Amino acid sequence: MDLCSAIRRNIYCSYMLERIVADTFTMYVEEPSPSAEISTITKTIFSIIAAESRNHAKFLELVAEQNNLFEETDCSQTVGIPWAAVQKLREELSSGRVIGLKEFIERQMWLEKAVGEETYHKIVLPLIREGIKAGCITREYANILETLFSKMILDEEYHEEMLKILAELSG
Repeated sequence: MDLCSAIRRNIYCSYMLERIVADTFTMYVEEPSPSAEISTITKTIFSIIAAESRNHAKFLELVAEQNNLFEETDCSQTVGIPWAAVQKLREELSSGRVIGLKEFIERQMWLEKAVGEETYHKIVLPLIREGIKAGCITREYANILETLFSKMILDEEYHEEMLKILAELSG
């Protein structure tokens, strides 16, 4: 796979990952679960994280569509463990498995950290920088994407902090 393709695939999978994370938070809040009573503050925080993740996906979609920066691919291969983790969680929720609040929070905290630090910071941003040199992306759009991913990394850190607070409150 060439560098340009790697960039397009990683941006596409980042977009898909943000959508799936948003849907997972929404699914947890909206699906009644007998063993996971969810407080109003927890529902609110989960809804905020879901909304921000949807916005991340929308921002990526807007920039990528204008610059032909999406290349559909098997994101389980591109993203790896974080992709598998969120897919497994979604499947468990969809099948009706009751996931306690503490377990859900811990799994999401791990995911937020993995996505921000590993996927965006260590993989996607360096690819974008290399893409300028290889002519895959203009400097202007690379700057936009770098700024967007930097904001998303900060948001992932914020999400992780909010989840830590919820974990402490839930015991």
